[in-house]
Amino acid sequence: MIKQGSGFALLGAVIAVLGHSATSTAGYSAYVSGGSFYGPDTTLGPWVQPIVAASVGAVVGMLAGLVLYLCGFRFAVDPSRRVGLVAVAGLIGVTLGMTPVLILVGTSFSGLNSSVSTEYLLPIYAGTGVFAYALGVASVRLLLRASHDPLSSRTTKVVAAFLPVGGVLATLVGTGTAWIRGFSTTASTFVAVIVAVLCVLVATFALARAWALRTTA
Repeated sequence: MIKQGSGFALLGAVIAVLGHSATSTAGYSAYVSGGSFYGPDTTLGPWVQPIVAASVGAVVGMLAGLVLYLCGFRFAVDPSRRVGLVAVAGLIGVTLGMTPVLILVGTSFSGLNSSVSTEYLLPIYAGTGVFAYALGVASVRLLLRASHDPLSSRTTKVVAAFLPVGGVLATLVGTGTAWIRGFSTTASTFVAVIVAVLCVLVATFALARAWALRTTA
């Protein structure tokens, strides 16, 4: 019951944040300092709004999951499949590898001046992508081996094959989300892009694990 409620809470939070970002028209700057955190003449500022939306979505999702569970609708997954573990491990590795770009993007969205020359941007992005790929695959391998998973090698190979495709799709989805938001440097755009990219990456790692399990059936 707790797992189903937690899963629905996470799903509700993601849907709420994406919905808020798609419909938000506030257009406040993402620059955070002092009163700007709460937004001028508003109760909730640009960074607080998506947090509130995620919280409300999580509560609604959790209640929906619990009600469905009590009504007899169970969405149980065999723990031995370890889909969640693979997704978490992969996200940790990719996030660590993407740290330089995340810092670069974060300074842009926060209003800080980035003095990086355009001639260095492409090598930074390319190098960071390769590093994130390597750490993502390595993290999956290490965590599965640490948990004594019998399919650690097979899963690692499938992740290594799926991740480049997932990375390209995540980039396209992130760019498309930013385009829909007019490439504005607002909090809602920043949150929407991050959530959209994370959804694609989670799906990539989950599908990779499912494929590894399927090939052994």
